[in-house]
Amino acid sequence: MRCYLVYAIIGVSIFSSSCKKDNKTLPIITTNEITGITTNSAISGGNISSDGGAKVTERGVCWDILSNPSTASEKTLTGNGIGSFTSNITNLMSDTKYYVRAYATNSEGTSYGDEVSFTTSPVLMASLTTTVDSISAHSIYAGGNITSDGGSTVTSKGVCWSTNNNPTINENKTSDGTGEGVYASFISGLSSNTKYYLRAYATNEVGTNYGNEIEVVLWLDQPGPQISDNSGNIYNTVRIGNQYWMKENLKTITYNNGATIKTTSTADLNIYSETNPKYQWAYKGDESYVDTYGRLYTWYVVNDSRGICPVGWHVPSDEEWHTLIEYLDSSAMLVAVAGIESYNAGGMLKETGTEHWLSPNSGATNGSGFIALASGARKNGTTSVSWSPIGEISAWWSATERDTYYAWDRAIDIGTYATQYTNYNLVYKDYIRKSWGFSVRCLKD
Repeated sequence: MRCYLVYAIIGVSIFSSSCKKDNKTLPIITTNEITGITTNSAISGGNISSDGGAKVTERGVCWDILSNPSTASEKTLTGNGIGSFTSNITNLMSDTKYYVRAYATNSEGTSYGDEVSFTTSPVLMASLTTTVDSISAHSIYAGGNITSDGGSTVTSKGVCWSTNNNPTINENKTSDGTGEGVYASFISGLSSNTKYYLRAYATNEVGTNYGNEIEVVLWLDQPGPQISDNSGNIYNTVRIGNQYWMKENLKTITYNNGATIKTTSTADLNIYSETNPKYQWAYKGDESYVDTYGRLYTWYVVNDSRGICPVGWHVPSDEEWHTLIEYLDSSAMLVAVAGIESYNAGGMLKETGTEHWLSPNSGATNGSGFIALASGARKNGTTSVSWSPIGEISAWWSATERDTYYAWDRAIDIGTYATQYTNYNLVYKDYIRKSWGFSVRCLKD
């Protein structure tokens, strides 16, 4: 309360006094609408239209998950004075409803604007790109794992790919359903020897999230390292998928410890009755064939612990042969009759032309770079020894035995190996007596 004494002399001296009350009040403030909502932040603010007659010393917004937040709740400090201001609300929980009020403080106390509310966005889902399996020269299996939907249903998921880094769903993609969890994606129509970048993706109402990036190349007919065996023979190799194969049949006459691999006469029948015959031959005993076609070995040589492949290489197992065949022909399948494994891969393996295959050698492309030549085979029976003709068949051992007397092999022919078939491009999986003489192709460890 302030009092003033007023004297006025208008002809007559008059004395008067009056007292006037101080009218300070709380500030007048409004709360701005919420903008810029994310999973953990938002933007608000206020407008102070009157300071109530006393300077605004503090202003900002306050918020809580309960209604009517106050400065005892979480708050911002956004300067002083009247007028408009903006405040960033941070450190929020995702997918949560918050209540907000702007506030202003002067000497008379704190006033609040009207209450507004908003809900933070759900988080983007957590996704992971799973390992890629190359199943053929032009297609792969990939996939992802959505470990969290971020509080919002996953409406689409799959794998996207490109020849450029960081592929998105605006490029190539698969569509593999909805919801959380592990899923598989089949991608086809890819080009060999081309680097692709893949990422799993998942989309919810917030947007699209991507998993880690994986690079993949579907290798075909790519040169590998040059290697040599213990006998000094040099071999070229080829990368097919994730495998490295020799492009030529093995020629060695020694084990890796330097011991000689024995041989015997081309017509020797005693081998059939031996329990562990370890022999090698040039085709029909003619060394002039070796440089082109390699040597023929009994399975017992293949299985010898001393090793016959160059160091760091080995005789492929039945499973590793299957990996090769399936890679070249993703429709590869086992058929009971004659153990046919694939209808198409033979052409991808065979050398083209008729220099080393009998005419017409239909369907041969050598698209793999394997360069299979019709190197023949030695068939040892109880009463005779016969030789499958060069030009008609190529047969290779696997390291996998079937039983005491037989082991698994792979063979390509022109219709004579299994006479009920005349397809030049079949690859046969069969089991053959271990004392027969077959070719060997080595595979990198």
